Amino acid sequence: MKENGPVLFQSVIDAMETEIVQSSLIFGLNFDYKATWIKDIQSCANDLEIQLDNAKPTWKRIENKLHNERQGNTSAPVKPSTPSPVASSSSTCSTLKTKLSTTDRDKVLEVYDTLIQDENTCWVLEATKRQATLEKKAPWSVERKMREFVATLSYIHPSLSFILDTNDLNWVDYFSKEELEEIKSSGQPILRHIPDELKPKFEQIEKLKSALDAYNFGRLIDHHPIEQPLLTWLFQTLVQTAPFFIPGAYTSTQNMLESDKLYYLWNFLNTIYRNSGIEALGKEKTSTTHAKTLNSKRKLSAADVIEREKIGRRLDTIYIGDGIELGGLETGSRKDNTKEFEDSMLKLPIVFKDMLTEIVSHRPSLLHKAHVIGYNINGMYAK
Repeated sequence: MKENGPVLFQSVIDAMETEIVQSSLIFGLNFDYKATWIKDIQSCANDLEIQLDNAKPTWKRIENKLHNERQGNTSAPVKPSTPSPVASSSSTCSTLKTKLSTTDRDKVLEVYDTLIQDENTCWVLEATKRQATLEKKAPWSVERKMREFVATLSYIHPSLSFILDTNDLNWVDYFSKEELEEIKSSGQPILRHIPDELKPKFEQIEKLKSALDAYNFGRLIDHHPIEQPLLTWLFQTLVQTAPFFIPGAYTSTQNMLESDKLYYLWNFLNTIYRNSGIEALGKEKTSTTHAKTLNSKRKLSAADVIEREKIGRRLDTIYIGDGIELGGLETGSRKDNTKEFEDSMLKLPIVFKDMLTEIVSHRPSLLHKAHVIGYNINGMYAK
């Protein structure tokens, strides 16, 4: 950084060298890592009101590292540069291969140890109690089993944020099938009752034979654009989306960019909230709730220098109601199993956990009732 001047773009690239190499290895040869990282760094700088210099950075060192990694030659000599920060569980750019430092893991284990000091306040599953009775031993709580797993971690994992995803196969070594089913079925059901005005329409749509039938069905939906927002949403969804799948359509959905697919094919996930009091904010909005969590322990310089303010993770869409973040959406232009894995099992759960914590802090009565809604889209697939 220049004194009282802009930050050197090259210094940022050098400091994030490890993260850039790791993400590029994950996403493969066709991943335009230079353009992606330039865009992300510039966007972060804008959010933090940091001025970057206009000099064009050099990527030679990173290119050499990528070449060596892909050739399996990790021992090739590389000229030292600015040290890259050790990946932390609070990192805003964690990937599937982000190493976990022993210090960060120990900090999380201390929190788990605090949680399990009093087993009476922990969650002990009924299935665990039954098995413990048969084996004539004390049952372990969910928190204690999670703590045992965290102690083995070498890489960033959602459990560092106290998240247990029953779809994560890591947990089958710590919970029985019956225990995982009990965890999955706990709390309020995720699926809600279909509104009466939409249910007969959905039943009719199921009987349609083609995209053209869907388009014509949508055109004939009688609705009031303000007083009947759900019927308006269904009308707009069918009329806008169906034409892309009618034989002879000129525009190919396969060649659409990420933003185009979200706007033309998946926008119904966002437009359904119109006139509901919930906003769907897009263009890779930063989660302020996640940022708040990351900066919760930031303090003035004293024995240690003040930490640079962190920004929350970026999502393609964040749903907000009354100033509170309620969920989000992440999308990719094509089917990418690695990106889907990272988004659905690492990036989104960590952000959503912070959102859920914020919701419950405002309404404690929703502790076992609230759900944070999230969508992960990859090409033509969504979950």
